[in-house]
Amino acid sequence: MNHRIKRILSLISVAALFTACLSGCSSSASSTDNPIVTIDSSEMFVEAELSSTGTSEMFTDRDYEIGYDEDSSIAITLSGSSAECSSSLVTISGSTVTITDEGTYIVSGTLDDGMIIVDADSKDDVQIVLNGVSITSKTSAAIYVLNADKVYITTASGTSNTLANGGSYVAIDENNIDAVIYSKDDLTLNGSGTLTITANAGHGIVSKDDLVITSGTYNITAANHGLSGKDCVNIAGGTFTISSGKDGIHSENTDDTSLGYIYIAGGTFDITASDDGISASNNITINDGDFTIDSVDEGIKADVTLVITDATIGITSDSHGLSAGESVRIAKGNYTITSTKDGIHAEDSTDSSIGFVYISGGNFTINADGDGISAATYLQIEDGDFDITTADGAGEVSTSYTSGGAFSWDGWSSGSSSDDSSSTKGLKGGSSVTVSGGTFNIDSEDDGVHSNGDVTISGGTFDIATGDDGMHADEELNISGGTISISQSYEGLEGETVTISGGNIDLVSSDDGINAAGGGDSSGFGGFGGFGGDSFSSGSSSSSITISGGVIYVKASGDGIDSNGTFTMSGGELYVSGPTTSADAPVDWEASGTITGGTLIAVGASGMQENFGSSSTQGSMLLLASGSSGDTITLKDSSGNVLVSYTCSSSYSCILISCPSLSTGSTYTVTYGSSSTEVTLSSLIYSETTGMGGMTGGNIGGGKGDSGNSFDSGMTAPDTGTTPDRDMGGNMGGNQGGFGGGRGGAQT
Repeated sequence: MNHRIKRILSLISVAALFTACLSGCSSSASSTDNPIVTIDSSEMFVEAELSSTGTSEMFTDRDYEIGYDEDSSIAITLSGSSAECSSSLVTISGSTVTITDEGTYIVSGTLDDGMIIVDADSKDDVQIVLNGVSITSKTSAAIYVLNADKVYITTASGTSNTLANGGSYVAIDENNIDAVIYSKDDLTLNGSGTLTITANAGHGIVSKDDLVITSGTYNITAANHGLSGKDCVNIAGGTFTISSGKDGIHSENTDDTSLGYIYIAGGTFDITASDDGISASNNITINDGDFTIDSVDEGIKADVTLVITDATIGITSDSHGLSAGESVRIAKGNYTITSTKDGIHAEDSTDSSIGFVYISGGNFTINADGDGISAATYLQIEDGDFDITTADGAGEVSTSYTSGGAFSWDGWSSGSSSDDSSSTKGLKGGSSVTVSGGTFNIDSEDDGVHSNGDVTISGGTFDIATGDDGMHADEELNISGGTISISQSYEGLEGETVTISGGNIDLVSSDDGINAAGGGDSSGFGGFGGFGGDSFSSGSSSSSITISGGVIYVKASGDGIDSNGTFTMSGGELYVSGPTTSADAPVDWEASGTITGGTLIAVGASGMQENFGSSSTQGSMLLLASGSSGDTITLKDSSGNVLVSYTCSSSYSCILISCPSLSTGSTYTVTYGSSSTEVTLSSLIYSETTGMGGMTGGNIGGGKGDSGNSFDSGMTAPDTGTTPDRDMGGNMGGNQGGFGGGRGGAQT
């Protein structure tokens, strides 16, 4: 057992490192309950403990050795119901051959109903060379290792060998023999031949200690597990075709929880399993290999940590594709996953504080009936190429309004089959989702990106079509970089707070384009008619939308920008098309709207549109102007210089414009379609209205009724040369929240 101590400690240190990173990694707390956790990649993949262990600690030189000296080896010849051997180190009783001492034994021939037993000293190493062997044991193991230090089973070059059990196991001692090859001690298989194992009952190969395979070709059909090692299963290479009634490859140690792990450094695997494809009660580490797995339960499942540094893996699973209790960590590789639950899943059923997914690279094609990638706590992605489809994809989202302005939700007109409680999101993190790079093509029935806590995007390229929200955070949604294209959504970007400081964003939504509202998304499918809506409370004072950078295009059927609290813009570019119904506005807020920088053009229905408040330091103009989708809205100064221009994608009856070049007292020309109007900005906040305002109260009538205070529209009527009084409209709109502002001056 001593030769294993170093590698066991190595794996324990990996698990400890994972646990420590939850408490030791960098974080900035958005709230006490859900801190934003970012993980250093150097903490996730430690070369000394993961990659290099394949040649130094997980396998000995002897494990790789497939050669042998025929002259010094002992020959055993099998012949139907008996066997022959000239060495006193081998005893033969009928069809039972017993090896009693260390050495190399070359076995050839056939046993119709018999077995080979190794019963040597506990310090002996025994090598059995299978040189064209066929052994069937009708009631026990074909090869039984009762006692030795370590046994090596080698398939001779160019040979085909067959071992089988007849369908039952009859006890021959106190041990529960239940496999075609059954070993109580360390067992290594290698060679350059082929070994076919048929277990009509029980398992294919079992070691009650270490099971190590370094080379060879293996065809295994087993009623239970294909390969099973109590302490570990370590595979350096080989070709494996496994059909199993339980797990394809299995390791479990209930006596010592530091054991029961699987390490795979390479090989080719074709596994069909009626339970998990590969399963371990501890860690699974895969550094290389080519895997095709078809499983009734999970494809690859580690109860603790699943680490993949490189591999090509194809999984078809009736449960999760890749799964772990504490964490899934992937550095690179190629993954094709089709699953009836989550494609990649991390969750500990007994401890809700752990269960995260970390990905630093790789190519992923995921078709999942559940979530594409789901972490109970943190999901962090630094790079990779992701093509994710959940359930039936986005379908078609549609909304309608009654004649009285009430909202109704039509759900999916096609492509929806999930029940209310299912989760079919693209990327999901219970506490947070953090993305700093990668390419994402997401077609999801539920949210494209979702967290019950925070979502932080600092890089990456996203193409999202979803039946619900494009990106949703119950708490903070922060975008500082990346390219985000949302071609279909219910709401494009949503969080209690939405902060955008960089990136390029282009989104289409059937309701609000960017929405800030307090509370949580109870299921992702709550709200109107069971789909689409979120359980946010109305009018949360903590809700906010803040834009300080980035280039943002919004096409919305509901509000283009909608904050249940405040809206603040200090930089960046924001272009909004929509809505076309009077119950919504291009830009809408409940508490206050402030602009101090940036470029804004928003067009849409005029019934609810507001202008910015008196705390703004950058000029803004709100115009009554009607036009059609495809019109170009252009703002020019008195010298004819173009200050800002935007081609809209919806019809409109008002235009809201703000840019740094606007200054009080200057005259500007706004061209929209084939029409134009000239505006003299006699006050910083310019509003041109005829009784607009309504539900949120008087903004447009009074330039934001700051608690209903009167505010000059800043507009001089061209035909009278006077400034209309706004006290009535501004006060009533601001205080009462149901009356429009006073009448503005006429357009030119």
